[in-house]
Amino acid sequence: MTNTQQPTASDQQRLNRPRPPARSKDQRIGRYDWERARGPIHAFGESKNLAAWAGDARCQVQAETLRTRLALGWKPEDAIARPKHEQAVLEYTYNDRTLTLRGWADQTGIRYHTLYGRIRSYGMTFEEALDKGPDGPHFTVPITAFGETKPLFRWGVDPRAAVTATTIRKRILAGWNPQHAISEQPESRTTLGTGTPHNAFGKR
Repeated sequence: MTNTQQPTASDQQRLNRPRPPARSKDQRIGRYDWERARGPIHAFGESKNLAAWAGDARCQVQAETLRTRLALGWKPEDAIARPKHEQAVLEYTYNDRTLTLRGWADQTGIRYHTLYGRIRSYGMTFEEALDKGPDGPHFTVPITAFGETKPLFRWGVDPRAAVTATTIRKRILAGWNPQHAISEQPESRTTLGTGTPHNAFGKR
């Protein structure tokens, strides 16, 4: 005779627990849209697939780099003809401050490829890409300073911020007062690293 084990109360709770919602297309794709690298690619008045463009004399990069560039939203002509070392420099001005996109990524804690994908693949403005916030929770924690409360990544782009959002976060975790964590200038860069002194250009 076979014994059938009845589900316990905890088992029943797990069965009744609602499933998390399906991830949206935007979340699944993340920073790359690989559909851009599939099928015919139109450039220089011609239409060819990726392998054919990779073998074209005008192509300055290998097929995988070309594929990645297209997936990141590069214009086909730039993706094909721009040498690998010659990357497009993207600069944006926000709160009267101009930085490269990598600079803003450092300043906000939002990954560079996340910002890049939002702007180049989804056609967002820099402000719209910034408004969506970081991918994870670390830089969305609300911080109160100067009589205001806003997410940490927003403090990174505040005109009063003297350091990046990453540094602000580290300082607050170390027990700093939020206003000081945001506005205090960083120590001299000569103090960074291993602490081992080096001599160069007449300085130590």
